[in-house]
Amino acid sequence: YSIHFFMIILIFILFDLELFLFLFIYFNLNLIYWMIFL
Repeated sequence: YSIHFFMIILIFILFDLELFLFLFIYFNLNLIYWMIFL
């Protein structure tokens, strides 16, 4: 699972760094949301 995740991150970095940053922030917001929710 982690290897597949890192491969996806690599692809996003190669294609569009801004898209990667957006997803990175998006996932962080989801983590914070779940921390507060749980």
